[in-house]
Amino acid sequence: MMKPTNAALPSLLTACALVACRGDALPDAGPARRDAAANVGASPAEAPRVIYADLVRTTDCSFGDRGPLLDFGEPGLTLRGAFLEDLAPERIEREGATFARIRDKVIVAQFFVSADEERALVEPSAVAIRWRGAAAKSASVYLNGKPLGSAKLERGAIQVADVRGTSTLLNAGLNDLTVRFATPPKAERDAMAEVDWIHVTAGEVDKHFAAPTARDVIVDRSFAGTMRKAMALKNGGYARCTGFLPAASQIEVEVAAEGGGDVEVEVRLQRDRASPVLLGKVQGSATHPSRQAFSLDPHVAGGTLGAIELAVVKAAKGARALLGEPRITLRPREATPPRAALQTAVLVVFGTVDPRSLAAFGGTLGTEGFSQLAREGTSFASHRVGSTLASATVAAMLTGRGPRSIRMEDGDARLPASVTTVADAARQAGVVTALFSGNPMTSAPFGFDRSWETYSPSAPEADASGVKPFDDAIQWLKARKGERALLVIHARGGHPPWGATADEQKRMPPEVYTGGLDPKHAAELMSKARRVPPQLRFSDADRTRAFALHAAAVVEQDRALARLLVALRDTGRGDRSLVMVTSDVGVNSAAPVPFGDGEAPTEMLLTTPLIVRAPGQFAAGQTVASATADVDVAKTLLGALGLAAPRAFEGHDLWDVAQTPLTTLGRARLATVLGRHSLRWGSFLLDATDRRQSLCDISLEPLCTTDVRPTHPLALSMMEKRLAALKHSESAAGAQREPVAVDATLQAALRAWGR
Repeated sequence: MMKPTNAALPSLLTACALVACRGDALPDAGPARRDAAANVGASPAEAPRVIYADLVRTTDCSFGDRGPLLDFGEPGLTLRGAFLEDLAPERIEREGATFARIRDKVIVAQFFVSADEERALVEPSAVAIRWRGAAAKSASVYLNGKPLGSAKLERGAIQVADVRGTSTLLNAGLNDLTVRFATPPKAERDAMAEVDWIHVTAGEVDKHFAAPTARDVIVDRSFAGTMRKAMALKNGGYARCTGFLPAASQIEVEVAAEGGGDVEVEVRLQRDRASPVLLGKVQGSATHPSRQAFSLDPHVAGGTLGAIELAVVKAAKGARALLGEPRITLRPREATPPRAALQTAVLVVFGTVDPRSLAAFGGTLGTEGFSQLAREGTSFASHRVGSTLASATVAAMLTGRGPRSIRMEDGDARLPASVTTVADAARQAGVVTALFSGNPMTSAPFGFDRSWETYSPSAPEADASGVKPFDDAIQWLKARKGERALLVIHARGGHPPWGATADEQKRMPPEVYTGGLDPKHAAELMSKARRVPPQLRFSDADRTRAFALHAAAVVEQDRALARLLVALRDTGRGDRSLVMVTSDVGVNSAAPVPFGDGEAPTEMLLTTPLIVRAPGQFAAGQTVASATADVDVAKTLLGALGLAAPRAFEGHDLWDVAQTPLTTLGRARLATVLGRHSLRWGSFLLDATDRRQSLCDISLEPLCTTDVRPTHPLALSMMEKRLAALKHSESAAGAQREPVAVDATLQAALRAWGR
């Protein structure tokens, strides 16, 4: 086994902000900034610290004052309907505030209450709602499923409703707030109301309450003559900022006062299944601001999901504490050396390969091509694709955009013509390009033929061995000696149909096999066994034979990869080429009938191998444990050729990741297929549809059989919010879904493929 590098080192060039980085589906936070204010506590001999997360410029901070405030004007607030479906209300401006126009009769919002808040809010629960009446005549409010009270609305009037209960209904952790609107029958299609904010508190409601909405809290103020972005909070107010907290980080904040007197702010750390940690206190005044830094170690050793809480515990009446540019900072990384452009970039995408089966990752297969690349290049041990559809994952590799943003969430969608690919960028720079495909999911009807100088598909029913794409690619390389080239091969890999001969089958397990799993028609037969109800019986013996045929196919494809590596060397490209090898999807070894397409996005199917070789750039024999994704491939291919990636491309250049690995658990990665979402962030995995969800901690239970939502409310709220942000961002990406036009040729190929 190869020795892993230190994957806990943060990548500061492409560091994800604690709350501003949104995973692969959104642009990264960009280069970490150096700032004089970020050097609190650094000795003159130390290099300036860099900003990992600027808390005052993020949307993942919530605010409160003697209880949480639900700011309906903020897009980060997650709302659901009566059947727990996600809601996306229209937001409008009125009288200097942002209201959400509610058209559903029932809205449900979740919010987090810390243990300290629960202990402080001991009086009967109460809710204040600032809204503008529309069709609804009244509304009933529920906390955690129990009725709190009701309030009337007046059409066109902005008012603050006071709803008070008779008992304490708040719990430490996640809480549900439900509002049910009552309307006349004919008005059910109209807007119910427009909501500005809801304040959850206890006891008497302050009729002059100044809600700490983001619009009111975020201000520009002078700190000893220097203008800074700041949070302005009254006594009892707080900011709670959630996200991934990296190892070796510290929280810094400058505290001053406006309105007179001294103020004091506590800096706290909140985590699931752990007591709150008081990191320290900062005191300041209008004339003497104070900036301090507090280390998050050892509380976040290895990095974790959590929250930083900045709470004002002392301020004079009418005064506000100013929290100047609170941020998470890290030690700087070493400078990345310059990289020379290579002559050739090669991407080989195998079909349906489990990294655990390969010798390079601890298995037994792939001892020729895969193992050679692993010895001579860098292996990425935590690679994840964004779909279980081969068409979607390869599209992500070629466009640098997630399947949802290019509208390829189902198996009948094609690559939109409006989306820029690596082939477009390479051809504009005078690079010759070619795509050789042995998978019908990347055939011309699926939109993969455009922009390539050479496009050559191989139908599965006409290529028994499945190695024709490699043979054609080798001939293409030989015909283009000396030219700059971008070559992509989408190989059959381990996906059926298979080409094992009768003699080879005799040596395969099970020893005595009497089933009818014919290699040539295996995909079609297994597709029938996968249907509900099954059209044929798939026995344990059939399953054993299927995995044996799959292994034999991977071995044969690995030999073809080895021949391609020889061809690169023989054409003079060996030491001037980047070669990247991966798989479109993994293998669900627990599936009753394996090797299907578009199945539920489980970690086994989303985890794929990734190996990159580029002499002088990617260290030989290195293993990087950082989180990588299919969208990283596009930037890496263009970067190897010395080309800048288009602005729409997401992800990271793997060369940067290998030089200074990203924090292993610090990147959120979203997979979407057929309306089901799988979000991996840190050690947590959120599996969600519009109407149900589950959360597991892979570090505790890799098989994800236990739903940890009840015990990890903070992580759950963060995962839900991140998922909503990713879905919203990708929905606004601009591409339109284009359906595949199925003709007789494609229909025959898909039938042989098992679709």
